[in-house]
Amino acid sequence: MAFASTLQRLRSSLSKSTGTVVFGMVDGGVSIFGLIFGVAATTSSTPTVVIAGASGAVAAAVSMMAVPILTLRQHATPWPRRNRWRDPT
Repeated sequence: MAFASTLQRLRSSLSKSTGTVVFGMVDGGVSIFGLIFGVAATTSSTPTVVIAGASGAVAAAVSMMAVPILTLRQHATPWPRRNRWRDPT
């Protein structure tokens, strides 16, 4: 029973975030292909183009991984009673 409810929640979550997932895939693909095409336009070295594309993909993956981690860390940290940027007194 627990597996069925977990699967139902997963399906519901995926259907609600389909647009975001597709947009993220397109955005990531365009960014990496733009990097690859830019490097390929300036050099004829195939290994250089492959290394640039791979390093761009790794950098994008690390960036995407860091966002939820930092968001969770920010929400887990309690705010001080007075925030000097909001309450100057």
